[in-house]
Amino acid sequence: MKNILYALNGTFHKGGTEAVVLSYYNNIDHTKYHIDFLVHGHEEDCRDNDIHKYLLSCGSRLYYVTPRGENFIKNQREMAKVLRENKYEIVHSHMDAAGYFFLKEAKKAGVPVCVSHSHNTASQNIQSNIIKRTVYKTIHNRSIKKLSEIADVKIACSTEAGNWLFNGTKFAVLNNAIDIEKYTFDLSKREEIRKHLGIKDEITIGHVGRFAVQKNHELLIKIFAEYLNNHKNSKLVLVGTGELFEVVRQKCTSLGIEKNIVFLGTRNDVNELMQAFDIFLLPSLYEGLPVVGIEAQASGLPCVISSSVSPEVKLSENVKLVPLDAPISCWCDTIDALYNKKTDRTKGSDIVRNAGYDIKQVVNQLMKIYEDSLYEKGIKI
Repeated sequence: MKNILYALNGTFHKGGTEAVVLSYYNNIDHTKYHIDFLVHGHEEDCRDNDIHKYLLSCGSRLYYVTPRGENFIKNQREMAKVLRENKYEIVHSHMDAAGYFFLKEAKKAGVPVCVSHSHNTASQNIQSNIIKRTVYKTIHNRSIKKLSEIADVKIACSTEAGNWLFNGTKFAVLNNAIDIEKYTFDLSKREEIRKHLGIKDEITIGHVGRFAVQKNHELLIKIFAEYLNNHKNSKLVLVGTGELFEVVRQKCTSLGIEKNIVFLGTRNDVNELMQAFDIFLLPSLYEGLPVVGIEAQASGLPCVISSSVSPEVKLSENVKLVPLDAPISCWCDTIDALYNKKTDRTKGSDIVRNAGYDIKQVVNQLMKIYEDSLYEKGIKI
C-alpha cells in the first residue's frame, strides 16, 4: 500500500474542490492507497465538521497547519514537519497556485511524486489595498511559473484550468466526475422534496454554492428580482453558507423579495434537492469546471451558467452560457426559454455518463496516473 497526502487550501466545505476530492477518496482502491489530508486551518474549527469526522472514521490522518495569511513562516515550518515525519510516496496538491509552497517542501522532504491539480481558472484576490494587490499578483505569477517547474504530474479539471495554472506545459485533464446514479431524475422524489420545501406549482430556480465573491450572488439576486417581477409564481432556493451569507440575506430583504427565497444552508442531500428545481442558475465570476454544474445536468436540469465558467461544463443543449455583462433581461429570457422547453429530465444521467463524468471511470484514470508516475520513479505498487 502506498501513502498519499492530499493538500487543501482551506478547511472542509461540502462543495467545490472538497466535493471533487471526496469523490476521489470514496472511490479509490484503498487496498492500494492510503490517503491522509493536510488542511490549511485550525483543528478546533473543524472538530464538529461532518467531513472531518468521516475521514477520521475511515482511518485517515488529518494534519492542520496555520494558514499562510496568518503566519507564512509558521505555515512553511508546519508543512515541512508533516512531510519530514511521514513517508509519502505521493503528495497531491489541490491548492492551485498556492500549491507551489507545499510542493516545494515536499521536494525538500524527498517525496518521489509531486502532483499539482488545477481546480480553477482564476485566483480570487481579496486585497483592497493597491499595494497589497500588486504584491499578491507578483507572488501569484511567480508561484505559477515555479509550480510548472517543480510538479512531476500536472492535472486540471478542464483545458482552461490547465492553461491558466501550468504556464503552457503539458497536463492531463481529469473530469470533475460524480456518482451519477445519485443524481438520476426521479419524479416521485421531486414531488416529495417540493412538498417538504412547501413548493407547489412555483417556477423554482436553484443555486448551490458557497456565499463568496466567486459565486457572484450579487448578480444572482438581481437576476431573480427581475425574473420575479414578471413571474410572481417563482422561487429561488439557495444552498450553501459562507462569509457573505448575511450580506446576501440583507440584500434580499432590501429588495422585498425575501418571501420568495428559501435559504437552506449547508445540506447533505443536494442530489435530492436538485430534483425539486426547475432551472439551475450559476453566474460565477470564474470556475475551473464546477462539479455542481455536472450534478445539475445529471439530474436533467436546464442550466443557465456564466460564460466565464469553462465552456467544457456544457454537455448538452439544455445548458446556456450567458456573458456576465449581458443585460439582466437576457438572463431572464434565457431562463424562460429553457423552462418553457420542457426537456425530458430522465436523459440527463446518460448524457453526463457518455460525456465521461462517471466517477468510477475517472478514478481509474487517476490511479493509472499515480501508478505510471510511481513506475517512472522505480517504485512498484
